[in-house]
Amino acid sequence: MGKKGKNTTNGESDVDRTQYYDITMNILFAMVSKPYYLLHFLTFFSYFSIRFSTSQLFSPEFAGHLLRCELQALLAFVTLTAVKMVKEKTWDGFVADMLLFAKIFLVGISLVLDYHLTLWFMLAFLVIYIFTQQPPYTGLGSSAQLTPLQLEALLTEGGTSKFWLHFNLFLSSETLPRT
Repeated sequence: MGKKGKNTTNGESDVDRTQYYDITMNILFAMVSKPYYLLHFLTFFSYFSIRFSTSQLFSPEFAGHLLRCELQALLAFVTLTAVKMVKEKTWDGFVADMLLFAKIFLVGISLVLDYHLTLWFMLAFLVIYIFTQQPPYTGLGSSAQLTPLQLEALLTEGGTSKFWLHFNLFLSSETLPRT
């Protein structure tokens, strides 16, 4: 995708810039081309249009209270983002968790404004959940059907078992207590 280039004055090569551009464009393309991400994006940013269009209706005390609540939600979201970024193993899991946290904070902030707005956001998220599906995981991975012998070989190491799996499929009448 990118061309090899010579180093610039700050030590960053043209290849690094091209890779960064490719990653950014892939994220934007995924957000616009997949309905799941597009509808979430539109729903989250509809809050700003609602907030700015109704801001003149609020008293100064309520506007200050709402701003403090928004800042607290933003701080909590940034903190959870930092923690999840360190702990999460895949980007797909990270994005899914961030969407969940953003939904929770958006519903919480909209509850401060008006419970009718909260119900509309919850309805919007329900519609997104019902009519779109989360894009499939794009990372590594494949599945293969295993025979029972292949599963046993996979789960045992030498003479010991790596995992203890115990399935009771049949109960005979002799093993059941009689009353």
